[in-house]
Amino acid sequence: MTVGLLKNYIGGAWVDAESSGAIDVENPSTGEPVAKVPLSTTAEVNRAIAAAHAAYPAWSKTPVARRVGYLYHLAQLLRQNEEKIARTLVEEMGKSLPDARAEMKRVFENIEVACGMPVLQQGDKLIGASFEIDGEVLRVPLGVFAMIAPFNFPAMVPFWFVPYAIATGNTYVVKASKQVPCTMQLITQYIHETGLPPGVFNLANGDKTVSNAFMDSPLVKGISLVGSTPTCRIVAERCAKTNKRFQAMGGAKNHLVAMPDAKIEKVVGNMVTSCYGCAGQRCMASSAIVCVGDETYRDVRRRFVEASKKVIVADPLDPRSPTSRW
Repeated sequence: MTVGLLKNYIGGAWVDAESSGAIDVENPSTGEPVAKVPLSTTAEVNRAIAAAHAAYPAWSKTPVARRVGYLYHLAQLLRQNEEKIARTLVEEMGKSLPDARAEMKRVFENIEVACGMPVLQQGDKLIGASFEIDGEVLRVPLGVFAMIAPFNFPAMVPFWFVPYAIATGNTYVVKASKQVPCTMQLITQYIHETGLPPGVFNLANGDKTVSNAFMDSPLVKGISLVGSTPTCRIVAERCAKTNKRFQAMGGAKNHLVAMPDAKIEKVVGNMVTSCYGCAGQRCMASSAIVCVGDETYRDVRRRFVEASKKVIVADPLDPRSPTSRW
């Protein structure tokens, strides 16, 4: 099978990446390659950062009502192509179609909230903060921001940050997960179609070389990351040393506790959804079930094992799969 090499999006244009090589993006349900993702070099990432830095002065001075206009247009394009994006997400990540469609709903919600930025970014005044002292808070853009995206929610998690940064007058560079870069590649095409000024949004594909370039660049004012706890610790430490703002959200696997007075049938149903939903890769996915009391333990264990045997493991896009028709 011939698969295409993904591109970077820098300064408002798709570009062939300067890279140290490329790796296959595989469909986890079939093992077949669906694309190749370039491993961008530090120099390539710095070009993306420089494009964002060059776009910042004009973008930060653009009236907020005009900035959010691009987000309204983006929401429209994404809604029109929701099913195409959801199926791309399923193909590279492996979650069910209902999960992928639900993820897209979260994308729309974040864009819609960010469209309220003309009100959300208003400052505050405090008259009489102390003797003959008044206080004033102004919310202003800072510059170039970047994010390191995870593989479990390739659409939703970038949109926890991107629309808010753009609406508030900052510029942005995203590193998509090298395991699931196709979803963000497709969404970036729709961002391009909004006519967003060149450099306001950029996409750099690759591995930790891209992340390191974000942390090393003095032009990057802050980094957002959702990933493993060890990786988040590294990002937090390096950003703290260079006075970069950061959001580092690490692993969040949970314990589920079943009490003796619980409605066990409903509890077990929720446990199955938690453990196996989204291919077991949600932050809410449980890795341990704790039962209070021996009788509760025996009952939950029996029900959970029976319910687990009914979980269908299949390619979500296979027409024979029940979820492909949901």
